[in-house]
Amino acid sequence: MEIFQQRDPVVDLDKAMMHKDGHIVWVSSNGFPEFNSDGILSGYRGSDIDITERKQAEEELRVSEARFKSIIAVSNTGAWEYHRDRDYLWCSPEYFTMLGYDPDEFTMDGSANLSQVWIDLIHNEDREKAAGHFSEYLAGGSVGMYENHFRMKSRDSDWIWIWSRGQTLRDSRGNLTDRTVGTHIDITEAKRIQALIDAKNKELEQIVYVASHDLRSPLVNVDGFSRELDYSLKELTTMLDGGKGMEELEKALRTELPDMKKSIVRIRAGARQMDNLLKGLLKLSRSGRAALQIEDIDMNECIGQLASSLAFTLQETEAELTVEDLPACRGDSVQVMQVFSNLMDNAVKYRDPDRPLKIKIRGAMEADRAVYRVEDNGMGIAENHQEYVFELFHRLEPEKTEGEGLGLTIARQTLSRMYGEIRVESQPGKGSVFIVSMPPAWKNQ
Repeated sequence: MEIFQQRDPVVDLDKAMMHKDGHIVWVSSNGFPEFNSDGILSGYRGSDIDITERKQAEEELRVSEARFKSIIAVSNTGAWEYHRDRDYLWCSPEYFTMLGYDPDEFTMDGSANLSQVWIDLIHNEDREKAAGHFSEYLAGGSVGMYENHFRMKSRDSDWIWIWSRGQTLRDSRGNLTDRTVGTHIDITEAKRIQALIDAKNKELEQIVYVASHDLRSPLVNVDGFSRELDYSLKELTTMLDGGKGMEELEKALRTELPDMKKSIVRIRAGARQMDNLLKGLLKLSRSGRAALQIEDIDMNECIGQLASSLAFTLQETEAELTVEDLPACRGDSVQVMQVFSNLMDNAVKYRDPDRPLKIKIRGAMEADRAVYRVEDNGMGIAENHQEYVFELFHRLEPEKTEGEGLGLTIARQTLSRMYGEIRVESQPGKGSVFIVSMPPAWKNQ
């Protein structure tokens, strides 16, 4: 017979038991050993307590937590919890997997404060605003819902737009606690779609302007000169019907025919202008629908091919082209080549006739972007024209140069579809610098 030396309870367990009507009852058993005068175990004395309601509540909580974790995982949403009293931030694994990271890269056992990790992953341009906005929410009494938008760096160095929402919890009395819980939601695609919508709206505004102004001008000319032509024909018809002699008719014809010819020339010119405008609108529409093949682009190879294709033009104009070592970017190589081809064509088109044309293309990585500069020593662009060169059908010197005025419009539209940007810096008489910014190639990230 076993001898026990301790007097503490040795029975402490939860067990499921079958009730006489067939349902399960959970019981918590607590027992104490009893010993005789010789110290030999003689039995147990204890109690069984019905804990079925507690077990049911625990199971409901477990199911609720599992459901919450499943929703978070399926929705690709990161959960977070901030404790203001300790300046401590906890994040769920999805908080990092949605950015492409392995949660094991970070301490996820609850011992690490991830506040600095959160700050470090935010884009430089958004960091101060994001942290400041959250601090303002806390300083303002944590009333209502916290909400913010900012960019965070993903594993592949792309910038992911995050919609962060949260709310400070209240205790049973309705008082605010030091805990704020919330979610991170990836809204990058929504941001991309919104940018496309904004670009399309701007494009539509320009098209409406063209329809109401640029198309109206030649239409007014067509209408006006057709009226003059109609007036001249009526004059001649009246003379014929009135029985005028050949001498008077010949005199009238010699007077009216030159004006009639001018009217026809101007009517045809107006018709050609309207036709060119409509063709331009169709070209712009098609360029925005072309499928993109996004990949890493070796810009040194890309510009090298472009220089070879433009060799005759550069030689004919005695232009000097200098290309420095260029960083790789990410985009559609065909579309990117068309953008730079347009920039080089413009440099040739708007060269200064009083000096040899020099074109320099250089690039560098700047703030996680591949940035390229196409410089020329051409005529330059007046400051009041620089904001319009990317507008639809805008041409600096339409009487001296050919074209539809669509090149830079299409270039900006094309780049925006690849998360790229373009702008210009210029001084009249000195030249222009067109600056193109693109996402970096993955190998540079």
